[in-house]
Amino acid sequence: PHILPLFDSGQAMAPSIIDERASMGDAHAISFLYYVMPFIEGETVRDRLTREKQLPIAEAVRIASEVAAALDYAHRHGVIHRDIKPENILLHDGSALVADFGIALAASKAGTRMTETGMSLGTPQYMSPEQAMGERDLDARSDVYALGCVTYEMLTGEPPFTGPTAQAIIAKVMSSPPEPVTTLRHTVPRHVASAVHTAIQKLPADRFATAAQFAEVLANPAATHALPGAAVTTGLAGMSRRTTGILVGVLAILAIGATAVAIAARKERTPSVRVARFALALPPGQELLTPGGTRFAWSPDGEAFVYPGPGKGLSQLWIRRLDELQAVPIPGSEGATSPVFSPGGEEIAFMTLSPFVVKIVPRAGGPARTVIGTGISGGGLSWASDGYLYLDGGTGLARIRPDGSGFEMVMPLDTLKGESGIAWPVALPGARGVLARIRHSGEATSEYRVVVLDLRDRSRKELVRGVLAQYSATGHLLWITADGALHSQRFDPDRLELLGTPVLLWSGLGIRGFGATDLALSSQGDLLYVPGSALTSFAQLTWVSRDGIKTPVEPVLVDGQISDLALSPDGSAIALGLQRPNDASGSRIWVKRLGGGPTQLVTSENQNTFSPVWTPDSRDLLYASSDGATIRRRHADGSGSAEQVAHVPSGALMFAVHPDGKTLVLRGEATAQRRRALLRFRIGSDSVPVPLLATSTGESFPAFSPDGKWLAYTSSESGRDEVYVRPFPDVDARKVLISVDGGKLPRWNPAGGELFYLSAAGNMMAARVQTVPTLTVTKLDRLFTPIGFQFTGVGAVYDVSPDGRRFLMLSIAANDTAERLVVVRSFTTDLMKRLPR
Repeated sequence: PHILPLFDSGQAMAPSIIDERASMGDAHAISFLYYVMPFIEGETVRDRLTREKQLPIAEAVRIASEVAAALDYAHRHGVIHRDIKPENILLHDGSALVADFGIALAASKAGTRMTETGMSLGTPQYMSPEQAMGERDLDARSDVYALGCVTYEMLTGEPPFTGPTAQAIIAKVMSSPPEPVTTLRHTVPRHVASAVHTAIQKLPADRFATAAQFAEVLANPAATHALPGAAVTTGLAGMSRRTTGILVGVLAILAIGATAVAIAARKERTPSVRVARFALALPPGQELLTPGGTRFAWSPDGEAFVYPGPGKGLSQLWIRRLDELQAVPIPGSEGATSPVFSPGGEEIAFMTLSPFVVKIVPRAGGPARTVIGTGISGGGLSWASDGYLYLDGGTGLARIRPDGSGFEMVMPLDTLKGESGIAWPVALPGARGVLARIRHSGEATSEYRVVVLDLRDRSRKELVRGVLAQYSATGHLLWITADGALHSQRFDPDRLELLGTPVLLWSGLGIRGFGATDLALSSQGDLLYVPGSALTSFAQLTWVSRDGIKTPVEPVLVDGQISDLALSPDGSAIALGLQRPNDASGSRIWVKRLGGGPTQLVTSENQNTFSPVWTPDSRDLLYASSDGATIRRRHADGSGSAEQVAHVPSGALMFAVHPDGKTLVLRGEATAQRRRALLRFRIGSDSVPVPLLATSTGESFPAFSPDGKWLAYTSSESGRDEVYVRPFPDVDARKVLISVDGGKLPRWNPAGGELFYLSAAGNMMAARVQTVPTLTVTKLDRLFTPIGFQFTGVGAVYDVSPDGRRFLMLSIAANDTAERLVVVRSFTTDLMKRLPR
């Protein structure tokens, strides 16, 4: 399939025409020779190298492997190509096609006459030394050499040997060692560099015997081929062809003997590659955090990985090299989850969750640039070799260029069939297709399915039932099922089809809400995952003192994914917006009674319920349901039935209850302006919410003072989020700026006289206020920097105790078992043994 076919050829006679000899009255017929081949809609590797200089490593390896497959087929049929070069490798839909076997056929017809006249044929930059010397009998190893040179150029941007003239290039081919690939591009994996340098050894006996062997080592991170050794530097180019040929023959004989001895010695002293599995500890202050999404990404060279860890209030990315004991934070990555490296490894893309925004930051840190910030959801990212970022577009799989251009929906969800969400895209090598996970409305996690999108015709097919899938360059699909089991099966990345039968590798991987799990495979064949009980994600409710001291609540671990929490005004209970494992209905409201009581389900609707808010008497809960359009009230002990108290056509994502228990202020949408605003609703009096406060940029996170006379909120009217306070209900009166240098998520001290908020630098701040004769800030204190503090777009995950002396928060790295990292070195070695290709 990777050889450009010849369909037909022949001779055609054109109508009689008159050429330049017509002046002499000589008219004659012209004969045309022709051949018929497929039309290739694409480009050559030379075209792509001219445009991009260097190719992504995975792309270069794939193209080289496909060319090797073509050459291996030709060699087994007695045909040597003799002129492998970037111009003769076509790319059709990204797939390699070897063209121009004409020299090979001409050589076979010419026999000895060709070399007797000094015709070596071929292109100097890619000629093997024996071809450059005019050897008569070339074999497969000469084509292997040329392919090694092309692979070298795809990786480094230039062939191994260059020069101003053909003679100068051939002189280097004969006498100079090539510059190591890793010197020119340090991210090239060791096994790839070793394979390339073995292919371009000067002596044929030191190269791979077949193109298939070259491809096998390119794809095998566990391969242990020797790196380039000492080169012959004698002035071979100045010798006669006969003398040079004799010398090369002697060197070849010596090399064969030396190689045999070396192989025998290696068998004596070099152990075989062994699979090793071990737990990886992350030191205090560098813990793995759980803001959602997929949390690990390997660098393209497989020598480091990134993950979300503690930052200033929010999470941030940390990078951990395997040869270092400490991870290093990446400045500019605040709030990050779902990281992915660029194909070259220089940049990292990530998502933030409040709101959903895609950003890109340099690997070493620095200012992050926003790629897209509207119309997307939190289902993760994949950075493909075609330059696109593939992501959860809310209503399907979308893609966008890193500069923010070219956004398009490439695989819409089929809502008629009940599809409601897509997540965890994985682009296949060469951007041939994209793996993704699909879920349906009301579907249990065990029914989630993995599909593959064919980027050639935008068709898709279902592959397996699972919550996440990965692709191994060894030609295998890996996927995790809802019970935490890891499976694998052979997979054809060109036809996008599973082959053979699946194999269960092991069980015990951790699964979080919406099937989020951690499984990352490096280019070196190492696997990284987080173990845990199946369908379990634990979080620790924690008291935090004003000076940052943590104390577990009771202690109790909450099983599930928490989106909201609210402490009752009397401090006796905690309301949680919680999604339990395998609950197809989504998030529900639970109440945990302090002092040893059970965790009780309050909402019974078969739909999402979230944003719990206590009534002032601590008896009832108000909450939003479904798409946020309905606000209901129910007894906190779960008795009775739910009562609808408000309908908000534009949706209510967060709201506050006035101390009178009848007035709500909620963040909705000012219908006329189509932007977020604060709306007011009086229970029992209003039929629909009415606008209360709306600026050109919008407001959120409303909070009433204990006496109900003041309303705190967050607004970005100054160009960034700040905390303001206005009198209530006369919100048109003078507003007071509370925060300094940014702020959000205000919470009043129930004991009065103080307003808490989170600063832009990630610190918990306390603003002391006096209200007579008017509201003023008398002092602003930094209390502590919360490690592991989180919030979501629908509510802050912290609250204040009735006495104002401590905070209820969510400790996201509390369960050591659930957050333990496991590294499996040389995982693909074991995979190849269990599922040979």
